[in-house]
Amino acid sequence: MIVITARLVVNRSREQLQHFYDFLDNQLFPRVIAYTTHHLHIIALMMLWFLLLIGGSFTAFELVGGNYTNGLSALASCIVLLQQMKHQNENKELHAQHREQIRDLHAKIDALK
Repeated sequence: MIVITARLVVNRSREQLQHFYDFLDNQLFPRVIAYTTHHLHIIALMMLWFLLLIGGSFTAFELVGGNYTNGLSALASCIVLLQQMKHQNENKELHAQHREQIRDLHAKIDALK
């Protein structure tokens, strides 16, 4: 009885975790990427860079602006890396499927000879 209850709790927590991962992959991460690659945001970052370059003597402005850009670039690069790893895993699976299909096709061709 205790083992069955423990398995249900583990399965339920895995499902909840999977829902959380699905939310991150399908909702949050695409929005962060869309925000960071939006034209207006890029223009704002260029203006921020220009203001940091010219008004570098304002320590508070430099700290806030620099931390914002560093944090945003780190977040975006982590998300892009995660997406790249997913694509790489999908490509590995596709290559394995294609290899199997090619083997089957060669076997059929050999059987026809």
